[in-house]
Amino acid sequence: MAKQTYLQLQQTLAALTGLSGTDATTRYKLFLNMAGRRIWGMFLWPERLTDENIALVAPYTDGTLTTTVASTSVTGGSTVWTSGMTKRKLAQGYGSPFYRFTQTGNTTGTIDHAWVETAVTAGAYVIYQDEYDLASDCAVSSDFELNYNAWQGRLSFVGARLLDGSVFTGPWAGTPTTVALTVPQTAGVKRVRVYPIPDQAYSLRHRYYKTYTDLSADGDLYGLNINLEAALIDGAFMYAQRYQGKRPDMDEATFEAKVRQVWLQTQENEPLVSYRRSMDSPLAAEGRILDLRNIIS
Repeated sequence: MAKQTYLQLQQTLAALTGLSGTDATTRYKLFLNMAGRRIWGMFLWPERLTDENIALVAPYTDGTLTTTVASTSVTGGSTVWTSGMTKRKLAQGYGSPFYRFTQTGNTTGTIDHAWVETAVTAGAYVIYQDEYDLASDCAVSSDFELNYNAWQGRLSFVGARLLDGSVFTGPWAGTPTTVALTVPQTAGVKRVRVYPIPDQAYSLRHRYYKTYTDLSADGDLYGLNINLEAALIDGAFMYAQRYQGKRPDMDEATFEAKVRQVWLQTQENEPLVSYRRSMDSPLAAEGRILDLRNIIS
């Protein structure tokens, strides 16, 4: 059975409510998206999972830096600063205070606040980037995996407080092993900081669960599996009846139970996950199986 299009869902809802007209159509669209968004956010549905690759950049140290105390202007010597360096961090070294940099020319730039250290004349410096925006549709991060050359591995995903407070983070660059959420620079877009500061270019694979996108065009299809279509219509009908001042045929608890039932059926189709215990564990030889359904449901 094929999924109903957004237009067909509206027609189904119209048949249930008996309402018609421009205002009714507007309401159908609103109620379908209200129900769709609610179902979408109830569980981490498999259809929500996607990934992106984030290019981690190498630090730039070519040439020299000249600064003036209490000034936001900086000058480079034998540098080739590019527009891509804008919003990166500039410092005299990895352990020094950093300033957010804006490139204005090959040898000129500005910083986000006045230089507070001793003035630098043709001194060493570094422009680096340890913060990166995540995809704009990222709702919940699943994991991060670093890939370069013949080495790959998952990064520890920790809280910002743990990275900044409980874990010692020295002023150095290297292969990133840890990632944490940090202060966003763009409204509505999550941002992470990696540690250690990348010492070269890397590829960071980020798996995450997407946010809900409203149905808008008549031909749009709901992003979750077809077994949720009945719950989608029931939820929209429940909102429509409330709008009409009627007592809904389905209450909140029944609606949520219906969605949860589909979630549990989805988990039954997920493979069991086995894992190897350490060799010194008495359970190592037993080949125990970890069933994720018992954890998630």
